[in-house]
Amino acid sequence: MRYRFFLCNVLLLVRVTCFSSERNSVIEDSIKHLLADFLLTNPSHIFVHQLKDGITNCYNNSDYVVRVGEKKYFAKCGNRYGDLLLTSVANDALCRTIAAAYEIAPAILLYDPQKRILITELIDKKADIDLSDMTTKEKYINLLRRLHASGAQFPNTFCPFQAIKHYIDSALGLAVDFPSVLLQEVLPGIATFSKEKIFLCSAPCHLDPQVSNVLDTQEGTYFIDWECAAMTDPLFDLACVCAIEEFSDQQMLAMLIAYLGSACSKEDITRFYCMRVLADLRYCTYCYLQTALSPSKGELFKTFAEGFLGQILERLRKIKRRS
Repeated sequence: MRYRFFLCNVLLLVRVTCFSSERNSVIEDSIKHLLADFLLTNPSHIFVHQLKDGITNCYNNSDYVVRVGEKKYFAKCGNRYGDLLLTSVANDALCRTIAAAYEIAPAILLYDPQKRILITELIDKKADIDLSDMTTKEKYINLLRRLHASGAQFPNTFCPFQAIKHYIDSALGLAVDFPSVLLQEVLPGIATFSKEKIFLCSAPCHLDPQVSNVLDTQEGTYFIDWECAAMTDPLFDLACVCAIEEFSDQQMLAMLIAYLGSACSKEDITRFYCMRVLADLRYCTYCYLQTALSPSKGELFKTFAEGFLGQILERLRKIKRRS
């Protein structure tokens, strides 16, 4: 029985690998022909290399480096589960184009909506953003402020309560087994949050502003990967980066003060604290959904989800003790 189970898994892995290889070949051919038509060159002069899916590529897009002579480009093929994940390469293309006009994002070279392929020039980083370093932290905060104050108008509006409900409903529909503490303690806990008291204004937001999505270059500093971008309260962007970076309460407060540029009011701190809980829960439920959509990375996403869940419980219990 054990041998038969092992053999079935091997055959399934071979089948999935073959399918993935065939799909990748189709995508690479599409990239070559799109770029060849744009550059008026022969597709045989274009070389495409897929970047390995890593932890930072949490949307499971297929990413590629493309070389044409001495010139290099970056290509992305959007996730086929984008609608379920509330991520969209179409939204990336549109919001990045809008943001590029404000010099907050690198310009797009090509976008094919049917094939969900987006191509840009490959820009080399000057340095990584390190939020523990005062110089690069200030650069990051300034970039976030520039986005929020830009006046750009993105087509979608984001509400974390709706996103969390969508992820939970979608995951339950795919038979994801949520921990009972999430359903019995966390959801009743956030039901006490007042949306009207937490989200006071609306501005263009990136909504996945982790440091890996920042390019610090010779020409300037930019956000990339705009799949989630929408209009919402700008402090939620700040809460999202605090969630991804697993910041402590003290580090969160330091980020809030750095962003606001002054001492924070008690109301600012309270609503920002609630936003952090919602940001963690958004990523947590997203990761649980991914365990069903990306079974090859299921354990990885489950580990991420459990990490976010631990952060949520810690802060919800602090809120309960204070009230």
